[in-house]
Amino acid sequence: MDCVQIYPPRPGPGPAIKPRLDMFEMFYCEVCEAVTTPLLLGIQSENCPGNTVPLELIDTLLRDYPHIVAINCSCATEGQLKQVIECFRRRVPMRCTSVKMLIPALEAGATGGLVHEVSICPDWLNRSVALFKAGDIAGCLELHTRIKRLQAWWERFPVSAQKAALQFLGLPPMNVRRPYLPLPTQALAELKHDLQQLGLIGMPND
Repeated sequence: MDCVQIYPPRPGPGPAIKPRLDMFEMFYCEVCEAVTTPLLLGIQSENCPGNTVPLELIDTLLRDYPHIVAINCSCATEGQLKQVIECFRRRVPMRCTSVKMLIPALEAGATGGLVHEVSICPDWLNRSVALFKAGDIAGCLELHTRIKRLQAWWERFPVSAQKAALQFLGLPPMNVRRPYLPLPTQALAELKHDLQQLGLIGMPND
């Protein structure tokens, strides 16, 4: 195993039940002490106390647990994301877990991203990051726009659209589990058309 990603604790549904900062710290410390493989620290502001990434806690974790090799982060605002990246980018690689925030994250010094869309177009994310670093901002934005077209499907039909896309690609999607439902017939046809337009699957009669 190359590494393990730690996700923030989610003890209850939505924002109604959220751990206090001391509970948050206890969770991360216990996991970091229990896991000896390299760790990816996953931080999403919406799961943090006060909807704010606890910078002091991250600083402490990086100091006390040197096997944390990178931070995968998303924030509610562009300003907060840039602040987190600026604080820690000189210590560990920073990756953005939001397609919408990827370009601002790269501008702030992130090394790349970790997003759901890579399961459908695994090379697009790496290519967009490489184009950005090479100074080809127009090429990066063009590819990023294509990635966001996929993201629009995930927002419209969470989980179900991704599994349908995997099936169109000839990959094993497994079944959609309740409460999610398979895509309606019309949406399935629209998704297939989009995948064809994006060049991810062949056009009819190819």
